[in-house]
Amino acid sequence: MSGTDGGALIGRDDELARARRLIGAEARLVTLVGPPGAGKTRVLRQLARGLVVAGSDVRVVFLRDLTPSGVLAGVLRALGGTARTAPRASAIARAAERMERRATVLVLDEAEHVREEVAELVTAWLDGTTHVRVLVSSRERLDVSFEHVVRIEPLAPEPAAALLRHALERAASRWEVTDADARRLVARVDGLPLGIELLASRVAALGPAGVLAGGARALALPPLDEVLDESYALLGADARRALEELSVFRDGFTLDAAALVLGSSDDGATKAIEELVDASLVRPIDGPGERPRFEMLGVVQAFAVRKLAATGRAAEVERRHLGAFVELGEREREDLAPERANLLAALDRAKAFGDGRAARALALALDPLLVRGGPPDLHRDVLLGAIETPDEPRADPARLAELHRAYGRFLALRGRFGEATAVARRAAALATESGDRRVAAWVASFECFALRPTGDLDGATRAGLVALAYAHEERDLGLEAMAEQALGLVEHARGDHAAALERYLRSLAAARRAGDERSAGIALGNRALTLLSMGDHAGASEAYEAARACFAAAGDRYHLARIAPVDVALARGSGDLDAAESRFASALDAVRDHDDLAGEAELLLEGARIAALRRARARAEARLAEATLVARGLEDVFLAAEIDDVTRAVRRAERGELTLELDAEARAVELTGGAAGRAKIDLSRRPALRRILLALAERRARGERGLSSAEALEAGWPGERMRAESGSARVYMAVRRLRALGLDEVIVTTDAGYALSSLVHVVRGRNC
Repeated sequence: MSGTDGGALIGRDDELARARRLIGAEARLVTLVGPPGAGKTRVLRQLARGLVVAGSDVRVVFLRDLTPSGVLAGVLRALGGTARTAPRASAIARAAERMERRATVLVLDEAEHVREEVAELVTAWLDGTTHVRVLVSSRERLDVSFEHVVRIEPLAPEPAAALLRHALERAASRWEVTDADARRLVARVDGLPLGIELLASRVAALGPAGVLAGGARALALPPLDEVLDESYALLGADARRALEELSVFRDGFTLDAAALVLGSSDDGATKAIEELVDASLVRPIDGPGERPRFEMLGVVQAFAVRKLAATGRAAEVERRHLGAFVELGEREREDLAPERANLLAALDRAKAFGDGRAARALALALDPLLVRGGPPDLHRDVLLGAIETPDEPRADPARLAELHRAYGRFLALRGRFGEATAVARRAAALATESGDRRVAAWVASFECFALRPTGDLDGATRAGLVALAYAHEERDLGLEAMAEQALGLVEHARGDHAAALERYLRSLAAARRAGDERSAGIALGNRALTLLSMGDHAGASEAYEAARACFAAAGDRYHLARIAPVDVALARGSGDLDAAESRFASALDAVRDHDDLAGEAELLLEGARIAALRRARARAEARLAEATLVARGLEDVFLAAEIDDVTRAVRRAERGELTLELDAEARAVELTGGAAGRAKIDLSRRPALRRILLALAERRARGERGLSSAEALEAGWPGERMRAESGSARVYMAVRRLRALGLDEVIVTTDAGYALSSLVHVVRGRNC
């Protein structure tokens, strides 16, 4: 790469200046385009560093090891969220909202292999936001609107020679290189910065005359491959073998993992990697804690993969990689988050080798990572693929039971409690078959949790008591805490609040003895919910604050967001509706960031209650309609009953006057009455939003049904062709944007699509 120790770039002043001018002129999308080895990533990082220093919120996503389906999840992880449960359109919109709030600069490195996916996501995000900017590096332009291209070409002879001398200085070379020799040398690699870095290690060893005398050993190869081949030949035998075998890693590796794959001692692996770093073939990258990680550049890895294939050892090395990550995945307290890509690669190899036992072990190691980070399609495929691997699964019933339990949890997180229960029962049968009573008890605890929302309270109680009996017998405090809180939820559903509170206290005590802050927080959060139902606001507030402290101590952001409905309800119950409204807005953002559909539905119901108390019936109706839509896929009979209760409360609210006035082209919009009071909305620079709003008004004037997603897409972007998923995401974001601009009381979601609320009087301006 073309850099100096101080982080400056040699020979890239013009490119950096052009990119900075574009960014300063508020260009929304800047794409650095150039051939492999030209230094696009280094320029991109230099730009990103400058933006960070200037105070921008910069989020970097390295795309090299991501598949198209993983790009969205990768971006969401960089933003601090997850794609765990959301429909794709919703997840795209959540990412846009999060970036818009922070005026984020999204940096996407090495986009060429996922170019189509990146182009569609970036188009949707920039179309639906105002303040978001995107920087991309790619071998090809994205070819979308908003795009400004900065070409990163090979270096001209003079800066290329300067880079060579700088690299030789870093290598403490004893050789002097004349200007003429430097120009001849850099011409060997067509001025590509990566080639120059690799060439420098060769010159440092043999001298310029020695390298120039060698000539081209394979004229059919591109110059960069020639230099890679020469650098490879210069390595010792152990380092050559290490370069080949380390190519099986994805997204970097640690020294521990390298030693396992190389089949050598830690000292042997360290020595080989140090030689590869000195030769610029491997580079260190930041790792968690004190565990350094290393990686190969993409072109180096592709070269090493070809070398390994030529040796005939590829399958053997891939098996060692598979075995290494099965071993690492089974280590207790191992932080596997940095190894996500390696675990997925190992899982693919396990399936290719027909090794069902390894596939199941890897799927279980990946499960907690995919719970937190998604994407849901990948999570589902990993679990189901491991369950269905035809390698005598009956010989491994305990692990298969754990996989079924994990898949049941996957379904429960999506509100599919009926399916989750069926899967849990299969898990229980497998656990019984294996004779593993502990797994069977944990499955029973989960079954108690999954049966309650379906209304089978007796079945839930039986399952919970089975789990609790085992927990007491084996003194398993973690299981005791889980079973007690699941049984407490059942008692709450029965209306026996006193019994529920007793269960939560026992769950809390077990969690405290186990030192499990997360379980303690769950017990306290459930206690707050029950106390709130009893009207004990002081007790509920105390329990809520204690739960928050537990989740904060455990670093559990998901549950911090999950208990937010209690906080909003407490403010509403105190009569402070302004505070309740404010907490509702921030809490809704939080649960949406975590794609918690049940939490989102519960919060929207709280929002509808608040609006009804403020006599803003149109806003209450809009929130209620959205809650109903979110809850539609959740098999929760108690949530459905709560929706009915809120619907009745909203219908009792006093109807307020609400008028929407539009000019001929909806450039100026005025909303009066209701909670809005009087609001003017400027859509003059948002043509797609104007067209959608006009289409909604026309449907309303004709007394027709709502606007479907496809019809809204055609209205907003007439004649523009795009994939169905991308179109749905665009429409979803456009409607959310209209609501955010002040029309949340006006636009409702119905079975037929989007529509203007029946409680809104629409007036077309005199220019109509």
